[in-house]
Amino acid sequence: MKVVINHCMKPQIAARDAMQFKQWADGMTLLAKETSAFCKFSALITEADENWQTEQLRPYAEHIIASFGAERVMWGSDWPVCRLRGEYAEWRQAALELTSGLGDGARAAIYGGTANNFYDLGL
Repeated sequence: MKVVINHCMKPQIAARDAMQFKQWADGMTLLAKETSAFCKFSALITEADENWQTEQLRPYAEHIIASFGAERVMWGSDWPVCRLRGEYAEWRQAALELTSGLGDGARAAIYGGTANNFYDLGL
């Protein structure tokens, strides 16, 4: 069975609590290691506070990508729900910033290749 963990498992970013981050991160690491699940890189801004900044999201994005690898991570817009905290373009720009340090192949996977493979789109 193919499984996608939606919205990065909705971490409580707005809480800014180190223990909550650790619990979330440990759980995500376990899921990445012990299952073949994929992870949707989405909804981080909706879990952050109203005045979120890209750097506030970075530890979550980096952990997901490091744990699952780009070949098991797929970006999602979370539109229109993302509008609770920002417009599509703001989240897209933040995500691009968060992945700017990755190689071209990893970015291509996250922004289309992984979804193509997962859903057998043949594109």
